[in-house]
Amino acid sequence: MQRNDPFTVQDKDVPYTESLPLMHSFKTEDVHLTFLKHAGHTLVDKLSLEVIYDAILKLAAEVHQRSTQ
Repeated sequence: MQRNDPFTVQDKDVPYTESLPLMHSFKTEDVHLTFLKHAGHTLVDKLSLEVIYDAILKLAAEVHQRSTQ
């Protein structure tokens, strides 16, 4: 990763720049992209798992809300 890069995401396996074209390729506008500056590729530390857990809960709540409308 270049030193002048404004992001210092630590994933050495998949550069964060790979996620941007993927995100833009989705037809929906309802896309969220989260960068965890401290995390590597595996996302197994406590903070990463909490972020993932919270995202799953939020998504489940949104799905439930849409299914009951």
